[in-house]
This record gives sequence, C-alpha cells and structure tokens, in this order.
Amino acid sequence: MGMAITVFTVHEIKPGDRQTDGQKDRQRSGNINWASNPKLPEIYNYLKSVAAADSNSCTLKSIGKTAHRKDIMMLKLSNGNPSNEAFLVEAGLHGREWAAVLSVLYFIEHIAWNFTKQPDYIKNKDWYIIPVVNPEGYEYSMTKNRLWRKNRRTFSGPCDGVDLNRNFDTNWGTRDSSNNICAETFCGPQPFSEQETIAIRGVTQGSVIGPKLYLHQMFNSAFKAYVTLHISRADYYNTNNNTETEVEITSYS
Repeated sequence: MGMAITVFTVHEIKPGDRQTDGQKDRQRSGNINWASNPKLPEIYNYLKSVAAADSNSCTLKSIGKTAHRKDIMMLKLSNGNPSNEAFLVEAGLHGREWAAVLSVLYFIEHIAWNFTKQPDYIKNKDWYIIPVVNPEGYEYSMTKNRLWRKNRRTFSGPCDGVDLNRNFDTNWGTRDSSNNICAETFCGPQPFSEQETIAIRGVTQGSVIGPKLYLHQMFNSAFKAYVTLHISRADYYNTNNNTETEVEITSYS
C-alpha cells in the first residue's frame, strides 16, 4: 500500500535567529532558557505562556495524571479548519531523554508564535504536542538518577517503574521488552497498565490522528524517531548504518 511521509528539517538555532516578526514586543512569562535543560515547572510555564499568547490557535490541557498525580500536559495548535489532518508529536517517554524533550520545545517555539502566519503545510494541520509524556521519570532523572528510563509507578517488589515505550498493546511483551520488573525494558503487567500510555490512547481514540512522531534520544545528540502509521506490518529503515538514526513504522491501536 502507498504511504505519504512528511519530513521536517530541524536546523540549529542560533541566538540571533530565534525571534521572528512580532516576537520582540511579546512578553513571555514562561520563557525557556535554551542553553540548559529545563525543569518540569519551567516547561509547563512555557506551555502556559504559549497558549495564553494565542488562545484562538493554542489550547493547553492535562490529558491525564501519573501514578503520583503529576499532570501530563498537551498543547494543541489548530487554525480551526475541520478538514485539517491531525499530527501527534511527543517526547519524554523515557525520563532520561532530555534532548528529545528540548527538541519538541524547539519545534513549538518555531511554529506556535504567529501560528496563523505559518506556511500552509504547518497551519493547515492540527498539532497535538506532548513534550513530556513521562513527567515523573523526567523529574527523577534530573534530581535522583540521571539515567532513569522508566516511569515512577511503585510496585510491592524490589523495583519500580515501567518502560512506557513497551506498554502499548502493539507487540506487547515481545520484541526487546522484558517481564522482569527490574529490567529497564519492563513492559508492565499488561498493555496500557500505566496512566501515561492510557492518556496517549485517550488522545488517539478521541481524535482522528494521522501520523504520529515519537522522539527519542541516543547518547547526547542523535535521535531515534518512531513514526507510527496504520499499516499491518513492522519494518525498520536505517537511514545510515554509520549513524544512530532509525525510523520504526508499525501499527498502533
């Protein structure tokens, strides 16, 4: 079957290039310090400032709460056209992947301000953006354990947390996952056992979402992007065997 793939090119942002027309006069109470990795409150304040600056195009809401009651925030960008194709963009499934979170915030920075003046291929789509799917894991990796991957759900056994990337129902309990509660790739007691994955399912079931882009981080600078399409098979495409870039195309329920 035929598939349409949209490629977005993200360029390095230089200090003098960030502001576009009209931005210099805008007051941003939730500005991000792009020179560092923002903490969760800083991220959420930034999202609030984006939504407040253009309430006609931007909507911010909590799509669920984690096991310990942290909000999972989603920013929706839309010009209100009912025929728009919907895109889901998310990062932070793994707590330690700070650069993936920051890259999604960069993306928001470039399209959210003056959204209605963006090119048609941006403004004529509905964007559902979740910068930090795993807020508890993200905070824990900043304050306790830099390499923490899973969420922070507590179990009665010796270890905590579920690998959210392996808690969806597609290929659950198989490919590169573990039933060992102490493993980094522990897939959870059952598919969608975690509040974070339940929240994502709620977004995809409640909206006509087309392409889905999941950003991951490998090492300090390379990214692994999971692009999920409604097809019946799973293929892997390595863009270059000498890089750490990979795109996974798989089904999603």
